[in-house]
Amino acid sequence: MLALFDCNGNVAIWLRDDEKWLLDLHGNALAFVHEGGVYNLEGYHVAWWRGDRIQDHYGNVIFVTQDVQHLQMLKPIWHLRPLPPPPRIMPLRPAIGLRPIEPLTSGRWGNSRAFLDALRCRVRSA
Repeated sequence: MLALFDCNGNVAIWLRDDEKWLLDLHGNALAFVHEGGVYNLEGYHVAWWRGDRIQDHYGNVIFVTQDVQHLQMLKPIWHLRPLPPPPRIMPLRPAIGLRPIEPLTSGRWGNSRAFLDALRCRVRSA
């Protein structure tokens, strides 16, 4: 699994090896990746996957991989990486909603906690 780090250098989420599912630290599905878009479990576009980072709809960087390139800002100081969660069966993917127009990179960090809270809230309400 690929660890994705927040602006403080902590592992915040995991990308499965198939690069299709974003998981929380316990292995629960939070979102899925499809053609460069990140979609919540209801099928709504919530962010962009750039191969080494996740950016929100404003172009703010939310999460990065350790080998992120061309970040336009300082990389965080990496903290110890926890063990990845065990494999789980993923839910069925919903129909995908419309993608918004892609923004330019802002060169700023977005709020990773608010992003994750919004994903978890939708998971609980489903």
